Amino acid sequence: MLKKSELFEATITKIAPKVEPRTQTFLVESRFTKAPTRLYMGLSGEANIIIAQKQQALTIPLAYLMNGNKVLTEQGEMLVETGLRSLDKVEVLSALDTATVILKPQ
Repeated sequence: MLKKSELFEATITKIAPKVEPRTQTFLVESRFTKAPTRLYMGLSGEANIIIAQKQQALTIPLAYLMNGNKVLTEQGEMLVETGLRSLDKVEVLSALDTATVILKPQ
């Protein structure tokens, strides 16, 4: 049995042109970079597709972002410019630094 945290690197070979509206997902086909030894033909899976990466990015938890471009600090609300996003983090390009204390909105 595969562990949920196992990672397999692959290259996307085909992307379906339609999004499944109920689940907000879409079908892709991929080819593994290195063939896993424990997978079988016809299996399906879930994937997070990385389209960009950045080293040394200042990120905050996505749950701390309000209305897409604000954070709550000890001094009040602050507008921020955001960059790359993942499922749970967002890059902050301006207005914050590593010394700024941000608060989780209610």
